[in-house]
Amino acid sequence: MKRVLSLLLTIVIVSMMLFTMSSCAKQEAIAIVNGDVVYMSDIEDDITLMMEMEGVDKNDTEKYNALVYEVLNSYVMDYICAKEMEALGLKYKSEYYGASYESLVEAYGSESKLIKFMKSIGLDREYIEDLCRKQARKATLVEYFASTFKLTEEELLAYYIENTKDFTFKDVRDMSSLYFAKQEEALAAIEKIKEIGFDEYYNLQETDEKTTLYHIKFEHVAKDDFPENMATILWALEIGAYSEPLPCSVGYTIIRIDGETAEYTYPFEAMKDSIEEVLIDDKTDEYLEKYFEELQEKYKVEVLWEGTK
Repeated sequence: MKRVLSLLLTIVIVSMMLFTMSSCAKQEAIAIVNGDVVYMSDIEDDITLMMEMEGVDKNDTEKYNALVYEVLNSYVMDYICAKEMEALGLKYKSEYYGASYESLVEAYGSESKLIKFMKSIGLDREYIEDLCRKQARKATLVEYFASTFKLTEEELLAYYIENTKDFTFKDVRDMSSLYFAKQEEALAAIEKIKEIGFDEYYNLQETDEKTTLYHIKFEHVAKDDFPENMATILWALEIGAYSEPLPCSVGYTIIRIDGETAEYTYPFEAMKDSIEEVLIDDKTDEYLEKYFEELQEKYKVEVLWEGTK
């Protein structure tokens, strides 16, 4: 999902190339897309939000006009995405809608703060939901493009050989990890480990949602694979030592350092999936750039609005 969402930036950038100015007089109709008229009222809410976010004063004619064109670009791009998805028989994915909503909530600190901010500038929950639907449409369309690219084993191996240095890391460690849903369970495990030893406790564990979520060994883990605060703790431990319970995405984890290697190069088989993602990203970027340039002709975009004088 992260890879697909990151490609949305390409759409935004390329969309800026879709518009050329018309010499039509200023009027309520501000653009025509494939014969459909876009009115200023269609983008007023988006303008309101962007003015607030970017601190643009309507009396600053130059900045205001630039902002309106940016909003109009975005509006028309969503129109194009919606039409393309309809032609392809696609519907936006709910997980992308959810990810978009979560990112908005995170940006404002909480759901209540997000809603309060929107209300303060005259926008409601329906507007928030519409924003998320737009992002979900774009993400779904990008995923569709990415899924059409197939790479050969030879292409992947050639990239690995050419970029082997990128898969080589220093101070790599091996680890045994225990995961717990609750902190009290992790603390109880620490006491048991002190009594019988880490290895015996580790070997006794079985997947159980009521106690240990799971246990797993990691070989050749690079420091960059961990959040900075966790990496600082783990790389300060000596070989054979284990950590106190550490917060993680599933609850709490206890990690023992089993060994270390001064320098390690990840083999091709271990990196093949990651290489494929990188190359598909590149191919998708190239395809999107060409694709959205072609849409300029396909959808016959004409801007009527000349800006505030």
